[in-house]
Amino acid sequence: MRRDDLLAHARQLLDGSVPLPAGTARVAAAMLIRRALEELAAEWSGCPEATTRSQLVIAARRLPPTEAERACLAWFALSEACHHHAYRLPPNPVELVRWLSVVGGLPAPHP
Repeated sequence: MRRDDLLAHARQLLDGSVPLPAGTARVAAAMLIRRALEELAAEWSGCPEATTRSQLVIAARRLPPTEAERACLAWFALSEACHHHAYRLPPNPVELVRWLSVVGGLPAPHP
């Protein structure tokens, strides 16, 4: 799926268009946003078979420093939000909207 499609599905989960329990919808939205960022990282790096962490390191050399930092911080935060912890609540909607905005605002790779 393309980044825009993944982010659109995440928006639908957050606005309640897709009926899921609130906690489940927020975790699913975080997973979709993270996947959109991973798609971008693979395209930026040109190494789709590498790990996302490696792709972000490569992308950091190809992106403006502020964009690279925003991408890395968003990926780490989204990765944490996607992992289930019995003692932790799902990400809150404000965080998810911010991450959605960050990933949606990152530049598309140049062909």
